Amino acid sequence: MALNRDDKKPRKIQGGAHAVKQLFSRRDSIIVILFVAMTLWVSYHLVNLTVIKAEEYSEQGAAIRTSVLTLTARRGTIYDRNGNVLATNVDATTIYANPSKIIDPKETAELLHGILGGTTEQYFEAITDDPNATFVYIAKKVDPDLEQAIRDANQEYINEAIEEILSHGDDVPAEIKTPLTGIEFLQDTRREYPNGSTGAQVIGSVNDEGTGVSGLEQAYDCILRGVDGRRVIEVAKQVSQNSSPLPMIDSILEEIEPIQGNDIIISLDIEMQQYLELNLQVVASQRNTDNASAILLDGSTGEIIATASIPLYDREKVTEEEVALGATNAKAITQPYEPGSTFKVVIAAAALEQGLMTAEDVLFCPAYLEIYDKTIKDSVDRPDMEMSLRHIIANSSNIGVSLIEQQLGSELFYEYLMRLGLGEYTHVDYPGETPGTLADVAVWTPVQAANIAFGQGLEVSLLQMASIFGAIANDGVMMQPHFLIARPQYDVELSYDSRQVFEAQTTRDLEEILRSCVTEGYGVNAEVYGFDTVGKTGTAEIGSFSGGYGSAEGSYVCSFAGYLDNSTSNYVFMSSFENPTNYADSPATTFFSVVMSFVANRYMIQPQAEAPIVQLREGQTSSLKSEVSDMSDAGAPYDGAATYSVSSLSGVTATSGISAPSTGASSSGASQRDSETAIVSPTPRDWLLDTSG
Repeated sequence: MALNRDDKKPRKIQGGAHAVKQLFSRRDSIIVILFVAMTLWVSYHLVNLTVIKAEEYSEQGAAIRTSVLTLTARRGTIYDRNGNVLATNVDATTIYANPSKIIDPKETAELLHGILGGTTEQYFEAITDDPNATFVYIAKKVDPDLEQAIRDANQEYINEAIEEILSHGDDVPAEIKTPLTGIEFLQDTRREYPNGSTGAQVIGSVNDEGTGVSGLEQAYDCILRGVDGRRVIEVAKQVSQNSSPLPMIDSILEEIEPIQGNDIIISLDIEMQQYLELNLQVVASQRNTDNASAILLDGSTGEIIATASIPLYDREKVTEEEVALGATNAKAITQPYEPGSTFKVVIAAAALEQGLMTAEDVLFCPAYLEIYDKTIKDSVDRPDMEMSLRHIIANSSNIGVSLIEQQLGSELFYEYLMRLGLGEYTHVDYPGETPGTLADVAVWTPVQAANIAFGQGLEVSLLQMASIFGAIANDGVMMQPHFLIARPQYDVELSYDSRQVFEAQTTRDLEEILRSCVTEGYGVNAEVYGFDTVGKTGTAEIGSFSGGYGSAEGSYVCSFAGYLDNSTSNYVFMSSFENPTNYADSPATTFFSVVMSFVANRYMIQPQAEAPIVQLREGQTSSLKSEVSDMSDAGAPYDGAATYSVSSLSGVTATSGISAPSTGASSSGASQRDSETAIVSPTPRDWLLDTSG
């Protein structure tokens, strides 16, 4: 059988070529896949570097080649009401080190100790603590003279080195290393108080960063501080580990100028403040008290003219103990206390305004007021007797005001307390204000209601009480207390809230009663000759931590609040003294007379009507002495002016015929806060007696 030529074709060869083609096809696919994969991988990283992490890497790169310096804003100035500078900024220097440039840290530390003070160890630790650091603080906001002293010392080293080099005939290098190489400076500012520690409790202070941390420096920090600027500088690459980055030519990449802070003018009179601080300290020392406060307030405007508290403190060396005692605070604003009998003006005003009593209406007041197992009594043992409202307030009868509260009713009485803002913030522009404490009327017991009527069982601040007296002086209008009176950079008149808390006629009737407190009551030593002095004494028991009140000698707060009626001023002055020696003869009354006599002289206050001559009761004498004294040390504005010297306070003795003011609790020590009993009101015949005949 003949073979077909086609059948003899080499099939294996054909099959091999096909296999080769398949092999190359697979390799091409792998290569393509690998190429695509690499392309995707590279693309991903390019996107990651140029897009996703571009900002991060850019910042890292910038951090390596740039340095950012803060340009501190100049803080605004604080002025008193008379234009005196209370707080301002002065030029200062902040000293820092670049450890990477320092040759011998120990020698450098010793030199810094010799110029700046401090210890060698503190500077050595700062320089060596972080071996990679290029910036560590050495001293912040110091006097520029210290910068100059370091520069002078460094220049001496340089001069000596140059002399040494030239003596050997060598060329002087561009940079000469000295033991002070690496110590550098930033231009800065420092807060300064031209009056030292006077007014420090009010003005406050700033920290090392220039931020207000207390007083008005803190309250108005957002106005005073301004906005810091910054300077971004590009630096060259570091040549070696021991070298430091060098600024490049035209190296300032960015500069934002700081915005200076704004100034403020406050109501404080720094000379009046100095007088008050010095004399409050004298009285506190004489009467052995370590907790006393005083405040001078303009009832017509709410402006706080001066306020001080004991203990005072020294700005330069305040201790932790002083801070714990509240020395850095204006305690007339921040510290709550039970006001005692000064608070009786509120129940008297309510009784007058509601028509319950006039000043001369008479009320039957038993010797003791029994409320089940509780007994309320007056500070002086007496028989059952009739008392007018004037007599009740002038002689500070706890029983009298308790009976008035019964007739007024707790709900209505509470409305007056809420109208006065008790238990709430006054919103004075000072940090740390206390709102005081006042229980809701829904939880009052009858004994608690009686307690509150004579100023126990609630807490207020001295500022709140002064504001109440300010409202009485201001025809019943209560002004919001404040310090800020102007912002010079803004031509805007500041306004503050006011509200009518008593009717004007009520305050005029009440003033007649408060005048009696001075002419015939416990406040006789508060008289200011030539004026109609009105006011109210207070002697409040200090509650114990376990509840109720103790009867131990010395557990009292003595206070007096008042003003000069029928005069050209509505200045109210109030002071309080905790646990003074001989508390029965309150230092607050005589202190009022001394301070308000000075106030009348300083502000040229004049009586608007002829003031009555104060008639002292038989056997009673006033310890106040009129003296001419040089008050230049106390900041008096008038040389040789007649005034009333605080030295007269050293001779204060208990006035004969006057017993200790109201303590607000029975001698049995019974707590008057927690009774759930009810009071049986006296009959209308016993309550308000007819005096027409």
